[in-house]
Amino acid sequence: MISIKFKNLNRVNRTVAQLGKRLDEEVLSKSKEFMRFVLKYAKAKAPKSSGHLANSLIIYQRGKSIILSTDVYYAKFVEFGFAPHIIPIQYMEMHYSSPGMPGQFVPKKQISGFAHLSGVAQPFLYPALEDGLSQLPNMLRNAILTAVRRSKWNTK
Repeated sequence: MISIKFKNLNRVNRTVAQLGKRLDEEVLSKSKEFMRFVLKYAKAKAPKSSGHLANSLIIYQRGKSIILSTDVYYAKFVEFGFAPHIIPIQYMEMHYSSPGMPGQFVPKKQISGFAHLSGVAQPFLYPALEDGLSQLPNMLRNAILTAVRRSKWNTK
């Protein structure tokens, strides 16, 4: 007859139970690190005519999600560009005097001229994200290894 005896099974069970918690902590930490990298790169890559767009980029946490955001309404037009169109000169003057503010309606009788605009895309978020994604697998691998190392027999 063969007999097998397991010792320290309670310790193994506690280690496995702690692994999930530690893994969540480490992955969240690496996610924050990843988003800080993307934020730094996006700020460096954003057009600097006034600096308002780059300064408006922020990261924040909602639950287990890390979010990169901006409150500047024209960020999508800078990132993706826009079709050629005509706008009143007064709109441009108002916009350039206070960047980040939305335009105001100008009655037709007050319009003294028009400007023809075409917006060529100047991507800053997607290149930052693409550059960061190349580092993400190693970051997550390190998070997993750290979680396993922290869980290994460290529960009493």
